[in-house]
Amino acid sequence: MPACPSCGKGVVATAKTCGACGKSITAAPASAEHSYDLMPEEPKKEPEGDPVPRVTAFDGAIADAAKPGEIIRPKISLRPQDDRDKEPLFTKGTATAAVIFGIIVLFFAIRSCKTEYKLEGGFRRPQMDLQLGPSRWKAENIVVKGGATYEFEVTSVEGDFQMGLFKREPATLTIAAMKSAPEGLTLIPKGETRKMDGELKPGKYTWVVLNEGAKPAKGKIKFVAALPK
Repeated sequence: MPACPSCGKGVVATAKTCGACGKSITAAPASAEHSYDLMPEEPKKEPEGDPVPRVTAFDGAIADAAKPGEIIRPKISLRPQDDRDKEPLFTKGTATAAVIFGIIVLFFAIRSCKTEYKLEGGFRRPQMDLQLGPSRWKAENIVVKGGATYEFEVTSVEGDFQMGLFKREPATLTIAAMKSAPEGLTLIPKGETRKMDGELKPGKYTWVVLNEGAKPAKGKIKFVAALPK
């Protein structure tokens, strides 16, 4: 039963005035215990953006259709499906062959860059007796590759000798040419010994022992060239 808004007495639902207080009943508010504060229903939100498409995984499998708001995580493969059955680019055999080939190439490269040491000609003449007539000489050519050391020794026993070592291209040596050359000739008087030694650079050389006197001369000579150790 509704109540009077002024006195609170119960009144008939169809009554327009209160029988107790006589005041007009304009609107009888609903009982507090039956009142409701209704909010309008919030419309259902749809996910923003385009609908979630069907996703193709990297391994070729088709993922199931996604539900709104669901995140699809594709399966990830480290290499494409088409390349899984292919052989690797480098196998153990090809890698070994490549290493061997590289070693061979390196060996020949080092050998081509390495200085070649070599001696040719009369580079080794141990001490031996020598006898020369007037205006005669003994000469021998040597070829040095890379470099060498030498020892040249002449001892005069009878008469006078002259000795010299000349760097030259193949040509005919004369007494005048030997005397005018920068190296020149060294005199060895009777009973004395002269010795020359040092380094020889790559090139062609001629060592000479000369008797320019009017009488025969006797002595000993030694010429030894050696490659560097």
